[in-house]
Amino acid sequence: MLKRRQWPKAFLIALAVIALYIFVIQPEMEESAKDGPIYPEKPHVIDQKESHNLIIGKSENNVASRKVSHSKQPQKRGKAIANSNLEHRDSSEYPGGIEPRGEIDANHLHGNKIGVRDDGTQSFRVVSYVSPGEETLEMKRVAHTRNCFNLKRSDSLALDRDIPDHRDTQCKTIKYPDDLPTSSVVFVFFNEPLSPLLRSIHSVLNRTPPKLLHEIVLVDDGSDVEWLKGELEGYVRLLPKTKIVRMPTRMGLMEARVQGAKASSGDTVTFLDSHIEVSPGWLEPLLARIHEDPHHVVMPIIDSIDADSFVYRKGGLDILGFSWGLGQKSIGSRRRSRTQPMPSPIMAGGLFSIDRKYFFELGAYDPEMRLYGGEEMEISFRIWQCGGTLECIPCSRVGHVFRTGQYWKGQVYTVPGDVIVRNKLRAAEVWMDEYKDIVKRVMSPLPRGKTLGPIDMMLDIRKRLNCKPFKWYLENVYPEMFVPNDPTFVVASGEIRNPHLNACFDTLGARHQGARIGAYPCHHAHGTQEFVLSKNGDIRVASMDFDNCLDRGNGDGSIGIWPCHQSGGNQYWRFDSRSGRLSDKDGHTCAEVVKEQTPVSPFKLILASCDLVKPEQKWVFKEYKAYDA
Repeated sequence: MLKRRQWPKAFLIALAVIALYIFVIQPEMEESAKDGPIYPEKPHVIDQKESHNLIIGKSENNVASRKVSHSKQPQKRGKAIANSNLEHRDSSEYPGGIEPRGEIDANHLHGNKIGVRDDGTQSFRVVSYVSPGEETLEMKRVAHTRNCFNLKRSDSLALDRDIPDHRDTQCKTIKYPDDLPTSSVVFVFFNEPLSPLLRSIHSVLNRTPPKLLHEIVLVDDGSDVEWLKGELEGYVRLLPKTKIVRMPTRMGLMEARVQGAKASSGDTVTFLDSHIEVSPGWLEPLLARIHEDPHHVVMPIIDSIDADSFVYRKGGLDILGFSWGLGQKSIGSRRRSRTQPMPSPIMAGGLFSIDRKYFFELGAYDPEMRLYGGEEMEISFRIWQCGGTLECIPCSRVGHVFRTGQYWKGQVYTVPGDVIVRNKLRAAEVWMDEYKDIVKRVMSPLPRGKTLGPIDMMLDIRKRLNCKPFKWYLENVYPEMFVPNDPTFVVASGEIRNPHLNACFDTLGARHQGARIGAYPCHHAHGTQEFVLSKNGDIRVASMDFDNCLDRGNGDGSIGIWPCHQSGGNQYWRFDSRSGRLSDKDGHTCAEVVKEQTPVSPFKLILASCDLVKPEQKWVFKEYKAYDA
């Protein structure tokens, strides 16, 4: 029981508690609730006081919690807004605090003591290794095992190493606004070796202005290796603005990124792979473009870090298109800019920046996609079709280790092939309208008993955001794309069958340029027997994504597969539907099937002098449309 003289003090304490709840706790709870819960259970991140191996609870895996908005108005940010998250950030959630470590200089924008213990020693020690000239083939094989890059070479390199600045000279003179938004950099990893992961983090801290880097969020997607447990947690205590979020089990790249974005609090989210190195001035041009309009989604030029030598080299990926098998490919025909944003039909997937609120307005990633693969197609289609833009920013450059199977042929991550096929077919089903049938003709079908899973939630997003049809996307975003079912360009398609022997043109599994095609008993199942004859006269190979054409230029009487050049010559085929002949432009050389056993087929496909009476030279396309040439 309080004494009478203690009542005023108790009253003041009660007023303070009420004010704290009304003006601080409740607004933060409401703001947090806008993005939905990370998980139903209480989330955890590693801090100084918590023990090892803390994880977040089980995923809701429900896109309904990801708020969808119809707003399309650019949201300009003032300086006070851009820095508001910094002012209210709780430093206790970052084991190493938020202040720079050591002295700041041009090469260490967050201090020259990151990764350094209080006694001045480096927490991570490089391990000496032989020079590239002394490394034998067997040593390379061992060094590449389980990673498809040279881990021993990586372990021998400093985490703070210098890399070349390949930006155009004009980029270095650009002045950016003072009120750029902040960014939370999200790294997702699964059993990543320590040295490339730490080097990635160091490069971001060293080359990103403190006022722009809100935080680094490390999302461990269920790793089971020891060095990513206590050793990583100990190292994070020596890094500013860095925290760890752990998934309870391996959930896959897409879900891990969503949880990383939900655990972040910057104005934008920048997703990076865990074996990269950012270049000087990498983030400012990305944020400047988002600052102009939050519906701009932007990615850097991706340079190459050699998987064996770890030498940083200029060039890699910039403007990207896709094949009908939903694989990535460069669009070499588009002009590049030295400094201006370059629209890109799709993203590479691993590296991009996006306004955080816009990310969730779009619906984040498709929650039914598994592990990885196809997500870059799905989110790229969604961005363009639902009112956003996707651009490559040439003044931003990030180096990436592109794995190689040259020295070790194993699989780094175990991902069943049908998982990637399922992901891609989901993207096609939701976004590609009638063009999804082309994808199904090119790709292998799902194994019996496998399904795409529910797509209602994604179709609801498409409806709510009033997204455009895929035909609009092809006409306005990717007009270079060859459309194999477009009657404007296509004369005939399907199998090319010889009725006399019931033999069809067949790639016989060929996948490389210059390979010979042959003939095989018709199986009527698309795949290796699917071709398209265009009005330009070229015959495109479906199993090679319609980018390669049948070519008479092998010089040995065979028909080869070479990249389509659309300039006639050896790739021009004249089809006479009355006689069934497939010949060169002058009608001198024809395709002919011979009943002759080969190692892979009872038939052989050759080029021979045209003969009107030979039934072995008569061919029928499954689908043919006559037109006036």
